[in-house]
Amino acid sequence: MNAHVQTAARGTRRLVDEMAHTPGEVLVLVGLWLTSAPLVLDHAKAGLTYPGLNDVAVGLSIVVLALVRVLSPRHTSVLAVISGLLGVWLLAAPFVRGYAGMSPAATANDIAVGLVVILLAVFSWRGHDKHA
Repeated sequence: MNAHVQTAARGTRRLVDEMAHTPGEVLVLVGLWLTSAPLVLDHAKAGLTYPGLNDVAVGLSIVVLALVRVLSPRHTSVLAVISGLLGVWLLAAPFVRGYAGMSPAATANDIAVGLVVILLAVFSWRGHDKHA
């Protein structure tokens, strides 16, 4: 009976580990999208290069942080918090940097991606916080 409980505990632990990886893996994809968004959306309509540069810099940062979390999840929960803060910046950037009215697609994308990044960062942090 004891061996059965240990086997079940190992299986549960592995399932939790796999589920905790999923937000990080999705964050990699979201970061890649954000990095490519200036090529697809109307970032140039803002008359500024800042929206595109911001998206590329934040997108690459998210990709790197998420990859580190996926490849070495133990003791990296602070990286999920940093990713969440990058999501908060994406929500604020169009208004702080003044391109919200000049580039609606860039603004909508930054807000949508910011919300997704925050949610995924929270799931990633909570998943690893419980078993790290």
